[in-house]
Amino acid sequence: MKNLINFDLTKEAFNEGIADRNIHLVRGAVEPMLFSWSDMDSALYYSDITPPFMHLHKNGIIPSEMYIEEFKAGSRTMQRLDTHAVQSLLKTGATAILNRIDNRQELVRRLCEEVASFTNAETTANAYLAFSGEGSFGSHWDTHDVMAIQLIGKKHWRVYAPTYKSPLPGQTSKSFDSTCPTDPIFDGVLEAGDLLYVPRGWWHEVLPIGETLHVAIGIYPPHVLNYVAWFLEKNIKHHEELRKTLRSCTTTKEVVSNACHVLTEGLNDPEVLKAFMDDVNKEMVKPRVPFSLKSLSI
Repeated sequence: MKNLINFDLTKEAFNEGIADRNIHLVRGAVEPMLFSWSDMDSALYYSDITPPFMHLHKNGIIPSEMYIEEFKAGSRTMQRLDTHAVQSLLKTGATAILNRIDNRQELVRRLCEEVASFTNAETTANAYLAFSGEGSFGSHWDTHDVMAIQLIGKKHWRVYAPTYKSPLPGQTSKSFDSTCPTDPIFDGVLEAGDLLYVPRGWWHEVLPIGETLHVAIGIYPPHVLNYVAWFLEKNIKHHEELRKTLRSCTTTKEVVSNACHVLTEGLNDPEVLKAFMDDVNKEMVKPRVPFSLKSLSI
């Protein structure tokens, strides 16, 4: 099957020169007509409306009772999107956010699969749909890398250098007394088909231009802390130096020094690192494979 995305560089060039270091912009990375409003109609119709998988945003999260309605299905009371309410909110400047849209839209699943293969990392996708307005979150950073793919219309992106490098989950820009720089390193418009890679921790602001839809594919490679935690879990019982008790006495410094030596020696072992990466690849959530019922009739 033909690839959907042109990354405009090799995996090796991305890992050695771009990943974690800089943004990467590819004009026309996917076909401009790859995704249609009919595709989005279907994604909305079959979306999971339970939090946090979908919400509407306008100067904050819009209460779900404004666009979710109850209905009777036999003896059961169920909920669904109120189509007219959602469209009315979108028309007046709200943004619809569909988290994990890759679980419910085949084309987006394929995009995620290609990004996962290119980056050797787990991926998920969120969709951002708007027809006007001032964007969803203002200037902020993400705690994971993002490949944003503009599917319909245009969006104005401003990207700024990081002020807190390599944040971990939970270390959001709202959690820190930090302000976005004033001078962007990228200030431009993404049109249908364009791709923009933004490393974690890099400030960005996204503004809709008329009717617009983009997917943000989150990329989740392992961190150094994951490696250290894995090593300790695998080795803590097998090294006396790591099992030692700490006492308030003169031997404490020596005990800690010996433990650090074990950690340094072990973590620097190429075979240990390879074993960790092998475990990561084994445990990686594989993209869900679509059914092919036609093949059963052959």
